[in-house]
Amino acid sequence: MDVETVEALEELLISADIGVAATNRIIAAVQAQSRNGASLRDLVKQEILRVFAAVDLAIAVAARPQVTLIVGGERDRQDDDRRQARQSAQEPGRSGR
Repeated sequence: MDVETVEALEELLISADIGVAATNRIIAAVQAQSRNGASLRDLVKQEILRVFAAVDLAIAVAARPQVTLIVGGERDRQDDDRRQARQSAQEPGRSGR
């Protein structure tokens, strides 16, 4: 994949709230695979399914009723990570990727 495609894919995955670590894993895995006629979309889809399958754990419920509240802060961390990466890339003498 060329740099523009990688950046566009990274932006798409981050904006979809996939997470920085998962985004990096997905991009690395897709880049390591040969296309063999598969579309980029199919390769990304397969890798996303692998990521989700690896963390597909059931929530143990000891008693009923139970309420589970999941509050995200990942997007803020992702925005901070992206901002820092852009700043590092713009600093003279440093490569961003």
